[in-house]
Amino acid sequence: MQLLHIEVTEEEASLKVGDVIRRRWPVSRGFLQTVKRQQQIWRNGQPAFLTERVEAGDRLTLGIPASFPDHLPPEPMPLSIVYEDDWLMVVDKPPGLVVHPTKGHPSGTLANAIVHHWLSRGEKPGFHLVQRLDRDTSGLLIVAKNAFSHQQLAKQMETGRLEKEYMAVVEGELEQPQGVIEAPIWREPGNPRRLVDGRGKEAKTAYHVVERLPGATLIRLQLLT
Repeated sequence: MQLLHIEVTEEEASLKVGDVIRRRWPVSRGFLQTVKRQQQIWRNGQPAFLTERVEAGDRLTLGIPASFPDHLPPEPMPLSIVYEDDWLMVVDKPPGLVVHPTKGHPSGTLANAIVHHWLSRGEKPGFHLVQRLDRDTSGLLIVAKNAFSHQQLAKQMETGRLEKEYMAVVEGELEQPQGVIEAPIWREPGNPRRLVDGRGKEAKTAYHVVERLPGATLIRLQLLT
């Protein structure tokens, strides 16, 4: 279990324990309630309640629980790990690989490979996908190892501190070196493909031309909405 520590400042004196924690980190009330039920909050080494008042100089300790995905069977598969620490891991997903088991793909997924990797090292962290990639899309995928790091990374993505970029080869030769595509995207019922249709949701995507190819263009994409 990972531990977080807070040294209460003069400005935070007289605040409630839960309020101090939420001032420091954007965690949900549900997360704090879970930690509270597991009795993983301490004030100066003693069990603490979320509603009790703190004093300047108090030391708060928060135990971060992790729920290992026992429902995911481990499978030995090639796994390209770009980065890993106690809080998260970043893997390079190849095209053609499903991220998480589904009815159509109950095994042989990236999640199965990650679980095998952890168990082979005697570790049992949580499994929280920060973002998803389609089966035929390759790229970096972030996996948080507990609910705390998942909420921090999700918040960074929501506020734009953590950005996603895509590389794509499109048919045809784009005239402008960069631009913004604005068009409603709609998913036809029963068809996984998306298409431009007035019934869809508004979408905005910025693109930059990287290389011009015969009859095609390599571009860098950033999803704005």
